[in-house]
Amino acid sequence: MKVLENMYDEVLRYVLREPFLHPYTIHDIRHLRKSTTVYACYEDDILKGYALIFHGLRDHLSIIIDGEGDEVVSELFEYVSFRIPLKRAIIHVPIRYREIALRYVKPLSLYEAYSMYTTGDMLKEPLMKLNVLFTELTDLSSYEIPEFISRRIEYLGKTYGAVMGNRIIAFGGLYVHEPEVSMVGSIWVDPEYRGRGLGKAITYYVSRKALEKSRYACLWVNVNNVPAVRAYLGVGYRIARREAWINVGVDISP
Repeated sequence: MKVLENMYDEVLRYVLREPFLHPYTIHDIRHLRKSTTVYACYEDDILKGYALIFHGLRDHLSIIIDGEGDEVVSELFEYVSFRIPLKRAIIHVPIRYREIALRYVKPLSLYEAYSMYTTGDMLKEPLMKLNVLFTELTDLSSYEIPEFISRRIEYLGKTYGAVMGNRIIAFGGLYVHEPEVSMVGSIWVDPEYRGRGLGKAITYYVSRKALEKSRYACLWVNVNNVPAVRAYLGVGYRIARREAWINVGVDISP
């Protein structure tokens, strides 16, 4: 077994087999290589797993490690931890490899998230009890901006909202928007309007926009956020697998 550095194209081909499990890897390799380090693990010259380290965040690393079996993932953690101080990072691994990750880091917090996906054929339009305008938010200067949106807006490539006058009452966006997959996130509903189907409606709207370009739409959601999980299942998302979200020196939740 051997690990090679910066095998960008090889890792990209590897993750494109299941793009809904690797949206950030696809995006970072294609668009942010200067801020991205990739390690590929080979067994008998066959790629069996990878680690991606994104250096472009303000005060911490984002690390994704995935592979085919405990030995591969252990080898990648050993390789990465020897070369990079894992003092401030969010580490993403499939839940089956959580215990391997914990051999190398002492987390400040640890969350479990569902990785979910849908397609155009799977997506289901929900009923909604309000008459509101759903639109892409290309110019936010004419709206009142809730604090949640102001915190998330800089990380999103595209943003959408349900609006009433100059008020955004539901919101969501796309972190990744590639031909193979789009990453839906930051779904939010104004507390005053919750319980009226807006969560499902904005998720459906953002996902439908994503699927105009992409084969898959995907998202991550904390497994303990039962209402959100139920809403996503209700508009046609399926659970692909459980992920471990491990915070080292930071505390950011999915």
